[in-house]
Order: sequence, then C-alpha cells, then structure tokens
Amino acid sequence: MLTLAWQLPVLLLLLLLSMLFTASEIGFLSVSRSRVERMREDGGRLGGVIAYLHGHRALLLSVIILSITTCNYTAERIATSIGISTLGTPWGPVVAAAIMTVIILTLCETTPMHWAAAGPARAVRWTGGLVYFFSIILRPIVFVVSGTVRLVLRLFGVRAATILPSVSEEQLKAMIEACEEQGELQACERRMLRGVLAFGDQRVKEVMTPRRDMICVDLNATMQDVLDLGLGSRHTRLPIYDETPDSIVGIISLKDLLPYLARGEMDRPAKLAARPALHLLENSPADIALKQLQEARQLMAVVRDEYGGTAGLVTVEDLLEEIVGDILDEYDVEEPEVLAVAPDEYICDATVSLRILANYIDAPLPVEDFDSLGGWLLDLAGRIPHAGESFQEDGLRFMVEQSSETRIEKVRVTELPESS
Repeated sequence: MLTLAWQLPVLLLLLLLSMLFTASEIGFLSVSRSRVERMREDGGRLGGVIAYLHGHRALLLSVIILSITTCNYTAERIATSIGISTLGTPWGPVVAAAIMTVIILTLCETTPMHWAAAGPARAVRWTGGLVYFFSIILRPIVFVVSGTVRLVLRLFGVRAATILPSVSEEQLKAMIEACEEQGELQACERRMLRGVLAFGDQRVKEVMTPRRDMICVDLNATMQDVLDLGLGSRHTRLPIYDETPDSIVGIISLKDLLPYLARGEMDRPAKLAARPALHLLENSPADIALKQLQEARQLMAVVRDEYGGTAGLVTVEDLLEEIVGDILDEYDVEEPEVLAVAPDEYICDATVSLRILANYIDAPLPVEDFDSLGGWLLDLAGRIPHAGESFQEDGLRFMVEQSSETRIEKVRVTELPESS
C-alpha cells in the first residue's frame, strides 16, 4: 500500500489523465476529417498519429473508455484509502466518495468536455500523443475486450457496426459558428451550410410563389397569346388553367411553341402544347418536394392548399435558392430579400421567410408559428398597417416602409440594444 506522501501525487496524476482522456474523446469526435488531413500534411509525426487514431475509431474509443474507467476507479480507491487513514470509518469513505464525485464531474468530465468542444483541433494536438502511447500499451487488453463484446452481441443477434460519431443538428450548427469565428468559413458559406440544415424543416408554402403573384394562361388562349405573355413577363414556363387558377390543367413551356412558330400555326389553342402539371401539397417538406420534382423530371409544380385550391407555384430554382441563395440570370434585377443598411438594421421584403431572416439577426423569431415576416406583422397589428407605422416585439423594431391596401411590401427591421 502506498504511503500518504505517494498517494496524493498519484491521485492528482490519475485525475489529470482522466481530464486529458475526456478532452481527447470530445476532440477526436468533433474535429472534422478535412482538419485532420491538414494536420497530417503539416504536423509531421504527430499529425500522422492523429490521422491514424481518427481513422480507427473503434480502437480510439476503446482505449479512451478503458483509460478513463481505470483512472477514475483507481483514483476513487486511493481517495477512499486517504479518507479512511485521516477520518477513519465510517466517515472516511463517505467524505472521499462525495469529494471525488464532485471532482470527477466538474474537473474530469464537464470542464475538459467544454474545453475540447471549443477547440477540437487544439484538443487532439494536446492529447493525440498520449492516446497513441496508451493505445500501444493497452492494445492486447482492447483486443480481448473487443472480442468479448462482439461475442456477446452475436449471442443476442446483433452485428457490431462501424463506430461513427453521433452529432446532433445543434452540434453541427455550433461547429459551423465556431469555424466561422476561427476564419475557416466565410459568411456566405455559413449561410449555405445553415440553409442545408434548415432545408428539411421548411415547407413548400414558405418557398413558393404565392397565387396572387402567379402569371397564368387561360385554357382558351392561343399559342401567340402565350408567347406574348411569356416574352412580356420573361417567364419560360406558364401554368394554363380552365376557368379559374384553381383548375390548373398543365404547364406550357415556350420551347414547346417553337415547332408551331416555325410552321406558322401560332393561332392554334395553347392547350395543345401543355404538359401535365405536377401537384404538391403546401405543407410538404421542401426536401421531399425537391425529390418529387427530380423523380418527375419537372422544373415546376403547382402547390395545392388543404382545400384543393391553388396556393401557388414552386420551382426547382425556388428550392435550391433556400440553400445557395438567390440564383440570378441576365434578365433578373437583383433585389435581395434582406438588405443590410446599417449595423443591426435591415430592409426586408415582407415575403421573406422568418427562417431566412434568422440567418441575419440574433433575436429569436417565431419560425414555427409564421411563414413570413409580413404574416407575423399582420398578426401583431391585427390589420394591414400603413407605411410609416412601427412595432416593437422581442427586442426588434419593425418600421413599415411600403404597403398597399392588400399587403405589406417592405419592412425596416432594427435590432434594439438590450437596455431598450
């Protein structure tokens, strides 16, 4: 049995090792593959060691878990021995257990976890050599333990799978923010990555062109009428309807009019060139809608509301813009939905999705309750506000810049200081 003079240094060493192993676990599971590759290319032998451990997760986790368990168990035994020698029984073991529980939870678990999460690359550089050294020493034990685990799993009919890191969406968002702060991501790249994460949560009705802004063709129109309307609106595809826009029967592409134009048959009914329309529900997830458009080999779909009426139109371009931002051609006039005019001040289109606006401001927004900024303001006002009216809600000031008798058009959004 070690004397008290030896027990304290050994106890401190074990706690330090436990801290380092905990930090290494979070660091290796959080650091990106691309960052590890850069370490391997620039970090010499240590970089190669880190890349090896990162590529052998089963070995890595087995060594770390075994080391943490051994360090904590041995430290608790030594602490109990110190407690008995100083306080006697029964209080010595009780006090030792209480103190060790607090120390392990705070110093050996929580603190290194947060430290490693704040800088995964730094954590693996600090601990990579230590983990590799213990992986060599403990490899025989790890081999026996891993074999036993696989045998037990096989008895229960479970096949051991490759160990992969489990990362939640919130962790991914935090990692994106950390990468931007460290200069590894530009603002546009961060916005694109956040768009990918939010894409599955968006609904078609948040992305579509609403019915009031649709340009449609009557079923009785001629092909020349369609061509004139398409050239005037600069749209290459137009929905065709029977009596009302609630009865859209197809989509006409101006490209399909070229054979009739060449033959001088533009006075023929436009419905002859119409193709069947794909119909989507307004509450369909955006990612599912994109997949349906791909499978149907369509670039445009009619969006239906819960009553079967036409709610709007959605295109592949509309959906992709939620990820990559506005896609402009040579005819588009760039009018961003959100324009920064001053620090914490933006001019916004009232139709902008609250999910998109959330990428620009820090204040919480009711993204689950309202689709657009205009819809939220209509709910706050209880009516259609006039230009010049302002509202204040949740640390934000809204000034209506433009409005009509039927809707809000432009809004100035200002983030207020916390003292306001």
